[in-house]
Amino acid sequence: MCGCGTCARTLRERATVLPPETGVLDADRLSRAVPALLLVARMTALSITVERLWALDDGTICLLVDRGDAPRYDVCVVRGDHVLRENRLFARGTAQMLAETWRVTLASMQAERADQQAIDSVHLASA
Repeated sequence: MCGCGTCARTLRERATVLPPETGVLDADRLSRAVPALLLVARMTALSITVERLWALDDGTICLLVDRGDAPRYDVCVVRGDHVLRENRLFARGTAQMLAETWRVTLASMQAERADQQAIDSVHLASA
């Protein structure tokens, strides 16, 4: 949060833009889960929309932030308080395609890790 508290206040004021029942994160959950994205809310845009595009079993989520200024779309992959990947793009479709590419890559890495752990546990059990 910035020193003047503008970020948190901006997210609270925009809580109506982020209805939780539509799969879009509400402002309070967003401010707790993703402190790095509070910087996005500091911008002077009249409205900001944050949409969750996908989530993995390990708690990794992908957010699409629609802002008023260019480049208009931020796509962010976060796990807990850590931003794993982030990019600003001009087109929504491009942002969605990038998010899907990141999902496939991260899911593949997660599956490989799980396979390796299974192999390691078999070797430990037989030793």
